[in-house]
Amino acid sequence: MNDKMLCISKEEFEKIDKKPLYSVSFKNPRNYQITAGQLTLPFKIRPGEGDIKYQMTTDVTIGAYGGIRKRISKYSPTYLTIPLVLGLSFINVNENTTTNTGAADFKSGITPGWTWATGLIVQTNRLSLGFVLGKDYASGYANDWIYNNKIWYSFGIGYAFLQ
Repeated sequence: MNDKMLCISKEEFEKIDKKPLYSVSFKNPRNYQITAGQLTLPFKIRPGEGDIKYQMTTDVTIGAYGGIRKRISKYSPTYLTIPLVLGLSFINVNENTTTNTGAADFKSGITPGWTWATGLIVQTNRLSLGFVLGKDYASGYANDWIYNNKIWYSFGIGYAFLQ
């Protein structure tokens, strides 16, 4: 352009603070990793069903996930994870969440079940934020429970204290 060349001495160059620069290309398969971990969902938001409006329930799921993780920042350790979750759920069963046709027993109030889910988790430094959706399958009361095999939504916030 203007035929000028700028340069600095090697000593000055060595003084410059250097940070690693990571590739975040979506096309490069090396930018993806297989990941696994545990996930706890303490509540679920269930869409309306019949005459019942949407509900936030305390049906706890404890499970394991496996998925794909990708770095999304060139400078900081920020990742996007797409998990596939399989877990055990503790499902609250009561008069409001079952049909009148079944013979559900409400004495215990809680029945075990299976859950599958997927979603998006963003991890940066020690903080994790996630949005998850999935389905629950209640054991024993599957035909009576109105949310059996119905989509629910949840979100989670995590912080790694011991990192």
